[in-house]
Amino acid sequence: MKQHIFIGGSSFTGSTMMSLVLGSLPTIGNVNESHWLISNHAKSGATFTDKFYITNKNIDQFVHCQLCGDACQYWSIDFRRALQEDKNEYYQRLSNQLGCDVLVSAEKSIDNLSHLCETKDHDFTCDMLILFKDPWRFLHSWMGRSHKIQNPQKALNFWARSYEQLLNCKTIGRKHILSLSEFQNQPEQGLQKICAEFSLPYNRDALQYWQTQQHYIGGNFNVYKRLKEKGTEGMAIRSAEKIQYNKEYDDIIRRHKWAQSVYNRLCQNRLIIDINQHGATLPNAFPPTGLQALYTKAFGLSYCKANKVKASLKHKF
Repeated sequence: MKQHIFIGGSSFTGSTMMSLVLGSLPTIGNVNESHWLISNHAKSGATFTDKFYITNKNIDQFVHCQLCGDACQYWSIDFRRALQEDKNEYYQRLSNQLGCDVLVSAEKSIDNLSHLCETKDHDFTCDMLILFKDPWRFLHSWMGRSHKIQNPQKALNFWARSYEQLLNCKTIGRKHILSLSEFQNQPEQGLQKICAEFSLPYNRDALQYWQTQQHYIGGNFNVYKRLKEKGTEGMAIRSAEKIQYNKEYDDIIRRHKWAQSVYNRLCQNRLIIDINQHGATLPNAFPPTGLQALYTKAFGLSYCKANKVKASLKHKF
């Protein structure tokens, strides 16, 4: 029985890095954003209902293997053309092509997954790992990209819709939720947790994902080009970065009840990484404001204690 682990999430939530880490584990193959195998990246607003027949003339308009380019022996034009013509047992064929027991993909959206699975892959279990950033970090990532619509309200709608669809969808296999920030802060414990939940062979060396050669498609970066530019020190998984306070973003997020509801569901159902030793690092609700934020920052109080301080001060004065 083959296994397929689908990484879901919104844009800029670490899915490329996570797919590379999992793809570095023994017997696991990583294709990352496999939908670009049969879709024309150059056509803006393209959907799977369009026909993009691969020819020698438009070959440069397609996303190629990040390791080999258009000369990849695994993702040849003939193989991609065959996938495009017939998506039957799509993920099974990708797994067979890579010769792996477990296939990892990161198409992120339910729309992509459902279209690629129009026909049932009889020999596959479909597991899902939902990877998320909190709304604050997501907005900072999204608004920092010049090619994205610079509208925080629309961006937050996209974030909430993406995760609501992922939370509500029914899968054949296991579904687990993981905070990217918590994984970054404790990558070794996080990888152990993922491997345990998805019955994967654990190997600590997988965290040095840049040392493996993976024929992956798409993603926000090319690991091999970045390795040449920055060296191994620039590739290591680092603790979640602190973001600068932005009142405009904060006000929009706090008024966005949809995002608040979705975020709370993600927090409440996420995998807890080594909570006994380090404690949960995410709030179960939106971070404190006003006096709560002041006392949390100044005195290191928890959210609940900060609330009590605020209540006592209000009662006293």
